[in-house]
Amino acid sequence: MRTRGTVVAVMMAVALLGGCGGDDEESTAGTTQATAPPSAAEEPTPPPPTVSVKTTDYGFELPAQFRGGLVTLELDNSAGKEAHEASLVRLEQGKTLADLQQAMRQGGGPPPSWILNAGGPGPVMPGRKATYTANLQPGTYSFLCFVHSSDGQSHVAKGMVASATVAEGPTAAVPRAAATVTAREYEFGGLDGLKSGTQTVRVENQGQLEHNWGIFGLQPGRSAEDLATFLAGGGPPTGPPPFTSSPGLVGAVARGGEATRTLELPPGRYAMVCLVRDPDGRVARQRHGTTLR
Repeated sequence: MRTRGTVVAVMMAVALLGGCGGDDEESTAGTTQATAPPSAAEEPTPPPPTVSVKTTDYGFELPAQFRGGLVTLELDNSAGKEAHEASLVRLEQGKTLADLQQAMRQGGGPPPSWILNAGGPGPVMPGRKATYTANLQPGTYSFLCFVHSSDGQSHVAKGMVASATVAEGPTAAVPRAAATVTAREYEFGGLDGLKSGTQTVRVENQGQLEHNWGIFGLQPGRSAEDLATFLAGGGPPTGPPPFTSSPGLVGAVARGGEATRTLELPPGRYAMVCLVRDPDGRVARQRHGTTLR
């Protein structure tokens, strides 16, 4: 996967799947209510069930139906020769995958009201796996990969889409993680808890709007402001990218929502941004730089 292709893919997903203006707590699948931590006398909470989502070039292999509530999605790119992601949307009003594909072909304008962000793990390199844990509400979901191939064509355009029906299941607080990043308008918190190496990161949306969290390794001498400028143009990014890699993305979660994502972060300088478009049309307004040792 080309580095710049990752950014274009993320921007395409943001443009299609909605803005930062949804303040309905039930508007995405990644929402949950706060749950008090168990006391020492209580039984340990069992881990959430894992649903395997395998990727190929260019398709998904996953169950046609599984139970929702608190669920861990394991994105397995062992068979892929390119990087892949699993971007989830919940389809409302009885809409189907065919309706979603038709809306994507039309393009332009705001996304239909029946397309709701549902999070998901961002790009995973070939031969690797990643896990993403969140509460999934019942409904019909589409899985899409917006990563671009070297020919400039997105994987979703190559047919990398799939659907699944999610049944009702128990909700709970997402598991504890090595670091917790908070998002609100327009700042991130908890970044001092991030360390280099492989770790599970918890993302909490403490704001009033919908937010996601992307992390990018910076080129020498470049800053989070440079990344925001690169991403915030009205069209595709131009010029050399100010980053070297995109280790991961936590998909958009609504107000009060939370999710966890496994990430591998080599030592270096990073920029974090929210790629969900704000009500005023701006993107990457929320950014921060940090160094991981």
